[in-house]
Amino acid sequence: SYKLLEKILSDEKFTIIHVWNGEEAVCVMRDDPEISMILMDLRMPLTDGLDAAKKIRRKCIFNR
Repeated sequence: SYKLLEKILSDEKFTIIHVWNGEEAVCVMRDDPEISMILMDLRMPLTDGLDAAKKIRRKCIFNR
């Protein structure tokens, strides 16, 4: 679950940003160029993880 990953990654000094759906993930990635890694569930509300990843790749990767 995300709580276990959050605990493990926080202990390693990673900053955790938790979103509830794929659209939020796209917005967060677009607005924060410092993010270097994403972990997403394939089954997410509004936009699933696969579609969100495609949108992030199209919208964000070339802005960095």
